[in-house]
Amino acid sequence: MGLEESVRYLATLRADLDKLEAEVKDREAELTASLEWQDRAEAMARRDQMRKVVGDVTLNVRAEAVGAYGIFQDKHPHPAITIKVSQAAKYDPGQALDYCIKNLPAALDLNADRFEAAAKSLNLPLVKWVEVATATIARDLSAYQAEG
Repeated sequence: MGLEESVRYLATLRADLDKLEAEVKDREAELTASLEWQDRAEAMARRDQMRKVVGDVTLNVRAEAVGAYGIFQDKHPHPAITIKVSQAAKYDPGQALDYCIKNLPAALDLNADRFEAAAKSLNLPLVKWVEVATATIARDLSAYQAEG
């Protein structure tokens, strides 16, 4: 195919594409004006709002569960919740940096992960290890739904 034929072919394709683009635009306009589309949009908005509420309540339930763990040391404060306890390093970053400059140059950007690993294995007195509790909530909470 010569250049002239290629250009004509491209022009035909572009014209066909323009017609299809216009058809799609018309159908989208009809669809978005339909009651079904509006119902869908409203349902999506309700869903998005409910996602936010569920997220907020989930954070609150986790906080309540961790609070209960702090008081009663019960890792199962509710049948749907398990408390997992891990350790987190607590230290003064300035002291840690000073220590690394003198003794642990590999962690000098203060790479917190490297410093904490070294602090744990070296049992550094400037690092205090404290328990950190997190709550895992069962995915299926249908047994706990309010009736109504």
